Amino acid sequence: MKQIIKCYDIAKPYIRHAEIPYVVLLTKIDELSKLVRDDVTEVFWCPTVKTAVKNVTEKLGMTINTVHPIKNYEKEIVLDAKLSHLALVALDQIIGFADNFLLKKRSSISDKSWRDVPNFNEKNRIALMSKIAHYSVPPNVNVPEARILMIGPIGAGKSSFINTINSIFNERITNQSNTGSAVRSLTTVYRQYQVRCGLNGQVLKFRLCDTCGIEETKGPSLTDLDYLLEGNVPDGYNFNTSSPISRETSGFLSHPRLKDQIHCVVFVLDASTVQVASKSIWNKLNQFQTKLNRKEIPKVIVLTKIDTLSDAVNEDVSAVFHCSKVKKAVKNVSETLGVPINNVWPIKNYETEVCLNDKVSNLTLLALDQILGFANDFLIKKEASFHINPWRPSLFTHETQESLMARIEGFKPPSVLEVFEARILMIGPIGAGKSSFFNTINSIFNGRITNQSNTGSAVSSLTTVIL
Repeated sequence: MKQIIKCYDIAKPYIRHAEIPYVVLLTKIDELSKLVRDDVTEVFWCPTVKTAVKNVTEKLGMTINTVHPIKNYEKEIVLDAKLSHLALVALDQIIGFADNFLLKKRSSISDKSWRDVPNFNEKNRIALMSKIAHYSVPPNVNVPEARILMIGPIGAGKSSFINTINSIFNERITNQSNTGSAVRSLTTVYRQYQVRCGLNGQVLKFRLCDTCGIEETKGPSLTDLDYLLEGNVPDGYNFNTSSPISRETSGFLSHPRLKDQIHCVVFVLDASTVQVASKSIWNKLNQFQTKLNRKEIPKVIVLTKIDTLSDAVNEDVSAVFHCSKVKKAVKNVSETLGVPINNVWPIKNYETEVCLNDKVSNLTLLALDQILGFANDFLIKKEASFHINPWRPSLFTHETQESLMARIEGFKPPSVLEVFEARILMIGPIGAGKSSFFNTINSIFNGRITNQSNTGSAVSSLTTVIL
């Protein structure tokens, strides 16, 4: 019994997530009581059977009317109306539950779409591909391409999403990034993938950055994520849980620029398992979300494997925005991570297919279009913070420099004072740059680099004399 309960506890979240009804058949009831063995109609008067039914309902968390005590035909050679009655009562409820499930499945597809999107046809697919192929970062931003970071649990479909995008623009199924269904993450190396148009080989103006999968006790930490977002981590970095990313990491970029940083983050989640994900996984995702909010980095959620939620969507992926089950999954993820519902994109990756499909491609392209738009919003905002409102106005021009030098060269103390020159005292910690500042001034007015005052990086002060 313990083993059965253990198996049931494992299966229960998946059964409930799929909203599949379930019934318990309690067999061999004749072995519980001589009274029932002699006359099976005594089953509902027998306290021993009642106790057994009650125990099952409590252990499995079910209602008592879905547990049916029965006796199967095993040793009998002729039918018995009483035994048949018990089995038929149970079967009648089972069929009724199945009928309700099928009706509910059918009603999950509505004529009205819950999100307005273009038709999933070839024309719109080509239009979206053209728009993305001509994508570029804002002209006033000194960044050659947008960088998109993929984050999500193991097996959610991060690498498959990258492969799907590559497949669409190569117009054939590709497998650039390792994918699979392993228990451990197949992605162990941080990779920045470029996407090319298959027809002309044009490199598109964005990179898709793949990371190892999030696990309960493994995967990227908050510190790792911070370094990834800031652009400190080199392409090809090998993830190692026993040795997290640090400033000593080989190839670590100490002073990354805006072009090295991440401009939009994509949370990739599996629609078929997202509701049964462990609390620790959700905690990690929410911690990542908090860090992104602080850095004001935009995020989009890509909800994969939506074909597993509904038979109708499995048969025709264009039914996705008519399916109440998909809508519910999108809403749940939106609320759990605190992301606007229109930033959650249900998609299906190319995984088992050998040919491209306009409907599948359109879904992915719609998500990618929003991702790139958000990346541009971030870049514009970043650039604006550097240039629109400088905290101190200053003109770095040759004319300004000449004017400053002329004014300084013409400096004289007030004539009413018997002072022929101003005396300036330099004070500061060892190595702060007092002597270097003096040398800098000398260099400017000599028109060449000079070294009149001793400078260096010694532990003890190099300046020992007042000059």
